[in-house]
Amino acid sequence: MFDGISNQSVTSRDMLIQCYNALGQFPESMKLHAEAVKIAEAMNHPYSMISAYGPASSVYVMQGAVEQAISLLEHGRLLCQTHHIRHHYRDTLILLSLAYALSQRPAAALELLDEVIPHRRRIVGLFVPAFIEALFLTGRVEDALTYATESLDRYSPEHSKRLRAEIFRLLGVIHAYRNPSDVGAAESHYQQALTLAEELGMRPLQAHCHRGLGTLYQQTGQAEQARTELTTAIEMYRDMEMTFWLPEMEAALAQMG
Repeated sequence: MFDGISNQSVTSRDMLIQCYNALGQFPESMKLHAEAVKIAEAMNHPYSMISAYGPASSVYVMQGAVEQAISLLEHGRLLCQTHHIRHHYRDTLILLSLAYALSQRPAAALELLDEVIPHRRRIVGLFVPAFIEALFLTGRVEDALTYATESLDRYSPEHSKRLRAEIFRLLGVIHAYRNPSDVGAAESHYQQALTLAEELGMRPLQAHCHRGLGTLYQQTGQAEQARTELTTAIEMYRDMEMTFWLPEMEAALAQMG
């Protein structure tokens, strides 16, 4: 069994990449990713290579460049299986399931989620919101709600504001799209997420919150509020080159006239 230890130069870049991702500074993230991959591949060290691929794939997932993410994650998954690396395997499956779900491949995503679900209580950190979102996007809405609620209880405000902000946003999504929807709960959770995201400078999360609020207001006939939120989301997505969500937002805004 090869578990090993990632090269310190790779690990330090991984941590910086996650910080830049949260702030929406994706060019900086990709520069560090290229450096990390170059170091890991020069060493021919599988554990470090997987450590380098993971953060890069998270950049692609956050930007909506899902095919690039899938390519990296499938490679990482194969490395984990070939070298029997347990530490990153579950996390790789979570990110890959989310990428599959975003690319409209729910069957492939569900296959991976079925492998992860028995170990869901071991999921920690920023893989928690990725798991919740993958559950939601594959139609397991009630499972997503249960896990999101449990996760919010696990992480106190002192423990991780960033993680709570991500979970609040997903709870907003879930409550908006449940049948029947809970508009009040959805708006409240979006606003809580947005408040924390603004406090922490998490611009991608801010954009997602504005998109969620805009869609919610559009559905409830609050045209002016919807227009404001959708416009803000579009501007932020364009600025960060998060083009995956632009067609949907631009179509929604155009529909309103």
